[in-house]
Amino acid sequence: MNQVNLIGRVGGEVELRYTPAGKAVTSITLAVDDGWGEAKKTAWVGVTIWGPTAELAKKAVQKGDRLGRSDERRVGKECRSRWSPYH
Repeated sequence: MNQVNLIGRVGGEVELRYTPAGKAVTSITLAVDDGWGEAKKTAWVGVTIWGPTAELAKKAVQKGDRLGRSDERRVGKECRSRWSPYH
């Protein structure tokens, strides 16, 4: 198993939309810093949240909020993501 944990700031407005089947989906762009000083760089990571959690994220998450993302990746399996706010 491979695991990726990111903590960053929401870089834009939270977008909530619905699939033709009526399922909620939210898109968030997360700014994650790497390094320090003059070597510091920012990576922009796309985060997609589905279902009731997407509707909650639209209400609770704003541009500039700290947010954590944890992905679990397995060879030949679909990626599972979790997110949590860091206020």
